Amino acid sequence: YGTELYCRRGDLNVLLADYSSALRDYAESLSFARDGKCGTDQCVCLMRTAEVHQLKGELSKALELLNTAQTMAVSNEDACSEARTGHAIGKAYWHQGKLDDALRNFKAALKHSETMQDEAERGALLHNTGAIFWAKGDYGRAKSYFVQAKKICEAVGEDRMRAVALNSIGSAYLEQSEMEQAQRSFSEALAVFRRLGDRRNISTALVNLAICSFSQGNIGFALEKIEEAESMKRLIGDTRGLSATLITKGEILRAIGNYDGALRSHYEAYDSLDVENEPLISDTVLLEIGLDHLEAGTCTTGKFVLERLLNRGQDVKLATTVLAMLALAKLHLEAAEWQEACSLCDQALTLLDKKARPNDRASCLITLSRSYFNLDRLDDAADCLHRASSIVGEVNSPDLRFQLYWALGDYHVKKGNITESLTSYSLAATIAESIAATVPESQRAWLSNNRNLKRFRDSWDAAKHVSGPKERQQEHPSEGVGPTVTFWDSGTSTPPSTAESPELIEASDAIISHLLNATPFQRGCIAVRADSGRLQLMRAIDKTGRVLDPKRLDGPTHVSRRVNVTGEAVFTRKGLEKPGWLNDLGIEGSIICLPLSVGEERLGTLYLDSPDLLEVSGDRLLQKIRSLARLAARLIDDTVLRRRQSSYVMELIDRTRLLAGEHTIPAMLVPESGRTAKKVSTFPEIVGASQQLEDVMRDAAKIAKTDVTVLITGETGTGKELLAEAIHRRSLRKNAPFVVINCGAIPSDLVEAELFGFEKGAFTGAHKRKRGRLEYGHKGTLFLDEIAELSLDMQVKLLRFLETKTLERVGGEGQTVVDCRIIAATNCEVDAAVKNGTFREDLYYRLSTIHLKLPPIRDREDDVLRLATHFLDLFKAKYGKMNKIFSVKAIERMVHYRWPGNVRELQNRVEKAVLISTGKIITEGDLGLEQKALGQIARLKEVKDTVEASRLKMALKASGGNVSRAAKIAGLSRQNFYRLTKKHKLSLDEFRPSKGS
Repeated sequence: YGTELYCRRGDLNVLLADYSSALRDYAESLSFARDGKCGTDQCVCLMRTAEVHQLKGELSKALELLNTAQTMAVSNEDACSEARTGHAIGKAYWHQGKLDDALRNFKAALKHSETMQDEAERGALLHNTGAIFWAKGDYGRAKSYFVQAKKICEAVGEDRMRAVALNSIGSAYLEQSEMEQAQRSFSEALAVFRRLGDRRNISTALVNLAICSFSQGNIGFALEKIEEAESMKRLIGDTRGLSATLITKGEILRAIGNYDGALRSHYEAYDSLDVENEPLISDTVLLEIGLDHLEAGTCTTGKFVLERLLNRGQDVKLATTVLAMLALAKLHLEAAEWQEACSLCDQALTLLDKKARPNDRASCLITLSRSYFNLDRLDDAADCLHRASSIVGEVNSPDLRFQLYWALGDYHVKKGNITESLTSYSLAATIAESIAATVPESQRAWLSNNRNLKRFRDSWDAAKHVSGPKERQQEHPSEGVGPTVTFWDSGTSTPPSTAESPELIEASDAIISHLLNATPFQRGCIAVRADSGRLQLMRAIDKTGRVLDPKRLDGPTHVSRRVNVTGEAVFTRKGLEKPGWLNDLGIEGSIICLPLSVGEERLGTLYLDSPDLLEVSGDRLLQKIRSLARLAARLIDDTVLRRRQSSYVMELIDRTRLLAGEHTIPAMLVPESGRTAKKVSTFPEIVGASQQLEDVMRDAAKIAKTDVTVLITGETGTGKELLAEAIHRRSLRKNAPFVVINCGAIPSDLVEAELFGFEKGAFTGAHKRKRGRLEYGHKGTLFLDEIAELSLDMQVKLLRFLETKTLERVGGEGQTVVDCRIIAATNCEVDAAVKNGTFREDLYYRLSTIHLKLPPIRDREDDVLRLATHFLDLFKAKYGKMNKIFSVKAIERMVHYRWPGNVRELQNRVEKAVLISTGKIITEGDLGLEQKALGQIARLKEVKDTVEASRLKMALKASGGNVSRAAKIAGLSRQNFYRLTKKHKLSLDEFRPSKGS
């Protein structure tokens, strides 16, 4: 009875995710079983204990216990226990990603499963066997095992295991794109788990429901469920389940266009995994990180991650391999490497042959069709699109339908069927609108970042520009992808387009006005290339100077775009035959349109026209127009260059968000040539990737798990306490206290009592015994900040404590042992203090077993922007001002400012700027870094230094050059006073009386 009682209670604690209590209960149960000499019960207890260790991620310990249990079962010829232990060992191998070993143990257990007295356990064994087939991509066989498990559990009334089987059946339906059946299974399983209060499986069912809703295009419902699941996983401490939840959350955020959020979720998932022991889920996270980087534009990192996965071959799950191949094929498409894209798509389709993954097959066929029609293999492209459409027609996937109609539109453009292409694009736009309508309001702004939608809009616009008026009238009435899908968000941090540059508009107006006054043309305009590559008309003006709406000028738009593409000028006048395509566009009169280019780069066009056929002649006039066209090209080129520089700075800000603490790239993902963030990921609370900082972090990481004494030096504000705490968190004492003692903040006459404590009656006011601060660090870490401020007497006592790890309270007699690690810090030059006699040499050597010197941020300029961006994100979230961003001038000033207060000063300036800035842009003035303010700071420093030096001289004069007395007069400690005399280069001999006096 004792065995069963404790075992049942342990089971309840497992359901409540109280694993420590569960282990204690199973240990008590095992003790009773051994007393009763019952081999079967001992096996059960060992298996239950192993299961808890698995849940905690301690897989090696779990396997050790299970092998012991299996050996016991075989020696006792206990077939039932042998089946149970085989089942448990299979689960352990499964978690390690060893699918073949897991399947072998499950099949061996199934041979003895008829001897199992607990039908629910037999159902669990069948279910887990199905799960292995599911992981291997055999979804049909997996579903048959899941159904068998469900039937057995229904027959014996085992609701929990029945719901688990339902959940898995739903997953099999999901992989086969049978969405309605999947949603029904997930909902039924969720209802059972909620009734049973099984929080771990409730959250798992919520994740599956979110995946199902996301696949059907209901993004809002999917996000709602995934956030509920994430909260529950965090609450119960289910690390492995949290990783799976974060993977799905990141997928949804990436689909919206929130690439920062996706990377944040996937990196957190990766960091929470035991990578070596959970390779299957680790590979899934790496796949998602690679896809995030590709979509975010950091393609080098994304490509490296995906290729690394593919190079592992058979060790990677089928679905992961296929999706990695598909992503790389799309990357080759963007790089115009059509043959490489074809090859990867063919390989993926070969892997998918006869496998029930219709969505992946359809995606591969669509991508392959794009490769074919770029290679002018239009028949092959048509065949791929036909095969894809037959699959898409059978599955409920709005995203696949969107991709198919988009590809059909591109195919028809290639064939020259503009009307059909516009119809396909319009259908794709309608689907995009319906998906976007489900995105929550809080996430909708991210849609403007979605690279797929931007590329789609460019394709659609290109087809419109090629089309004639009649074809545009036949187009679907939707002119955009709906109000909820915006391709340009004026509230984002991206700089305005080249065509919106005020100085360029002013110069353009001047050039056109001059040309119109000097020629018989009646109106004119300049067009420039936008970021997407499309041509964008600037302001058009007529001979009177009236500004015309460029959107109403179909003629200039079409002619300019054609000239920009062909690079050939167009000139029509009286007596010259007009090209046929101008007649098709219905353009009358005279026009002249010249390409604007610098070198090989086409930047735009210059356009002039008149409603009448003009007799324009004369080489001088044409030469003048061409000369002004070259001037316009140079002006555009200068504006584009400035814009690129500005965009580079903005891109740098975005990249630093990936490099700052929360987005550190796992070392295995970074190519050998560029592993700059590897060291930072060791201490994610330390932001920075400069070589100086990395050297310090590398040394800190090496000694973190030891008890060696550490001395950290560096200027004020460089983060000495932050580094000390980071070392403590990675030490073996991380669960014990981290006690901070600021030696400079304790009055000199109270230092001993504060540090060592005192006994009752030791001095006036000591009414009871008090422990010293050193005692509070027992079993933990003591951080002694500003240790150079201690007097020489206290340094002697501290040295004794460091050597003996014992202390004696003031007024006490006995010795108290304190087991702690010591980390000390100071901002002074310790070597100089030792030479000057203000710091004991023996204490210095005792403290500096390991000496870490933090560099000031003026010596690591690369980290200034990383830190500034980190603090900006921090304070934007804290104060709810999410639309703030630094101006280019502010970034320049921050990078070149000397930062005497180091990181602390930077943090304070950014916090103040977030609070006081009135607009979206944080200027150098908001940071207090405008030139005038910097000059005032310099002058204030000069005044401060003058006053400080005068004060020191007065004190030295009054004390006759005696440093101790002078320090008391000035109200400073002896060490500080001596340091200031060195700073101001004051000679003590000048103030001492001469020997003859």
